[in-house]
This record gives sequence, C-alpha cells and structure tokens, in this order.
Amino acid sequence: MTTVEHRSFTSADEVREFPNGQAEVLNMTGGDIGRLVLKPGWRWSVDVKPIA
Repeated sequence: MTTVEHRSFTSADEVREFPNGQAEVLNMTGGDIGRLVLKPGWRWSVDVKPIA
C-alpha cells in the first residue's frame, strides 16, 4: 500500500541562507526535498560557489 505524505515549506526542517537567497529542506519519509528561493540578480559564481 502506498502512503502519501504532505508537508509545507512554511515549516521547513532546515533553512540554509546565503547572499541573495536561501535553500529550504523538508525531511520526508522517502528522502529529502529541497527548494531554492532566489532573489533577482543572484549569481551562482558570486553567491553560492564561494561557500559550496
């Protein structure tokens, strides 16, 4: 039997902030789900690469 799990990013388990954005992570039964919220003008090479 398949089960369905419903969660909202408004209550994320983890929020990782970086310049011009943030990553929100939900820990689900089958694995982790992530969402990026990026501000206008963000650049991978400037905002994320230095901390990745």
